[in-house]
Amino acid sequence: SEVGSSEYPIEEFNWAVAAELADSIGADIITSSLGYSVFDDASMDHTYRDMNGHSTMASQAASIAASKGIIVLVSAGNEGEDNWKYITAPSDADSILTVGAINSLGVRAPFSSVGPTFDRRIKPDVMAVGWNTVVQTPGNTIATANGTSFSAPIIAGLTACLWQSAPGKKNIDIINAIKQSSSRYQTPDSLMGYGIPDFYKAYATLHPLRDKDINAWPSPFTSELNVAFAPIAEKSARLSIYTVSGRKVFEKHISTISTDTNTVVIDELAYLQKGLYVVKVFAGSQVFVCKVVKL
Repeated sequence: SEVGSSEYPIEEFNWAVAAELADSIGADIITSSLGYSVFDDASMDHTYRDMNGHSTMASQAASIAASKGIIVLVSAGNEGEDNWKYITAPSDADSILTVGAINSLGVRAPFSSVGPTFDRRIKPDVMAVGWNTVVQTPGNTIATANGTSFSAPIIAGLTACLWQSAPGKKNIDIINAIKQSSSRYQTPDSLMGYGIPDFYKAYATLHPLRDKDINAWPSPFTSELNVAFAPIAEKSARLSIYTVSGRKVFEKHISTISTDTNTVVIDELAYLQKGLYVVKVFAGSQVFVCKVVKL
């Protein structure tokens, strides 16, 4: 849809046509690294007032695609240090995921465009690595590169995997799960949005634990382990970790809740040797068991 030699609003029309074609052939996800704010003819430029989700053609098209059940992911833009500084169309659209850029330490990239939308909605929605991102170049070498054009595809790939795990869910269910899993969900802002997503938490939101279910992640782990288990009646439980030969190497007493999934973060496991371990949670007569690998 992009015309490389010039920049005119016709490209937003092209974006709409491309989205319509994608829908017609059954696409479930659109990820777009295009953003429109200024054009070769300044009289055609958008203003910040236009970043309201419905004034520009590209944003209208993105919202329509979302209404058709497609998950639309859009790069927030790289205008954070420019006079414009704001997100660009169609990243202001409603019911989509707008992705900003951070580095591998979780620090926001200065160039990552900021929100909110003109009508005060949170943008960007989430963040991913787009600053010093490791990429393969056209010359078949490994290098680093900058841009929200790298962070949006990362979230798109993870989103596709997440939706595959819950194919019966609607696009908005997947988007909400991703937002709710993010590091700043309770305190979103115009720089980082809802923050950095935790796709295991998003998965857990879509697949609540029941009965004697238990999950532990990441696996393999190095020093920190998250353990989630189903709701129980007891107010406390005991978490133990064993070697495969049955030797107990860790124990912790934990408080629990009965109305939601119980999640425990254990961050003192760096001393464990590499290998396979068994995690057990004892709560009254119930025992939850799973296996994890230590690197």
